Amino acid sequence: MEKIKYWRSRNILDTRGQNIESTVLDFFKFVGASRLNVPSKDKVPVWAPVTYRGTRCTANVENIYFMVFDIDDGLVYWDIEPQIVYRNIYYWHQTYNHTDEHWKFRLIFPLEKPVKKEDWLDYWEAGQRWFSEVTGHEGTDKVCKDAGRCYYVKASKTDKEPWGVSAWDKLVYLNLDDIVQDIREEKKFQAKIKDDLRRRQQELLLDLPKADQERLEKYKRLNSREARTRKAYELGAVIKDDIARKIKCPKCNRNTVWFGLDPEQKQSAECNHKNSCGWFGFVNNL
Repeated sequence: MEKIKYWRSRNILDTRGQNIESTVLDFFKFVGASRLNVPSKDKVPVWAPVTYRGTRCTANVENIYFMVFDIDDGLVYWDIEPQIVYRNIYYWHQTYNHTDEHWKFRLIFPLEKPVKKEDWLDYWEAGQRWFSEVTGHEGTDKVCKDAGRCYYVKASKTDKEPWGVSAWDKLVYLNLDDIVQDIREEKKFQAKIKDDLRRRQQELLLDLPKADQERLEKYKRLNSREARTRKAYELGAVIKDDIARKIKCPKCNRNTVWFGLDPEQKQSAECNHKNSCGWFGFVNNL
């Protein structure tokens, strides 16, 4: 079996860790080893689907070797297992805060080839599209978009062994190249449409009454990067990679709302829990 690389450390506080090269099955054994009666997540080893050039942080990511899907909205693994089990080799396991009443689990797919850090966002988007097309479910956690994110291995706070199983019919790694190509073509087309629209809007603005122009300028100021950044700090958000996260949701009261600081990328804010909550709205209304 081909070798693959990843990073691991003793716990979440240890950012030094080490890059590891191993077979996929040996990696599965590491992630899925029995770890019971672990009193705190701080005692659980962590791993990252990447190699780092130095300590663990997004800036030090070199290449990404796995596509990881965190499912924490209550979806039960067995409901999607028939759709994915015969496609690619992967490992899945229930996560530390899983309960029988509210499922939480992780899917780990080795990629056919390493992805460079600068290409990661297109591949992450391709992974979301692939997962949705295969399973019909869109509830994966968007924090996995962070290329430098690390994950806890399989562990339990009780003496009950969590589910953790490697699965494959054929030894086929996940290949997202075709979907990535489609996404990049779509982005080129969308960029062209956006540029054409911007030019047309600028032409139309010249013909607007002065009062309308002033209202438009006010709206732009309220939704500028600077205003959105100020709002994020006011809300006590965690800001990383140009995204404000862990904001209290007006609907479900969980700290699961996020929004981008760049209004050109995404204007609205939304709750991570699309299925169980589904809130979205204006940043200024938070």
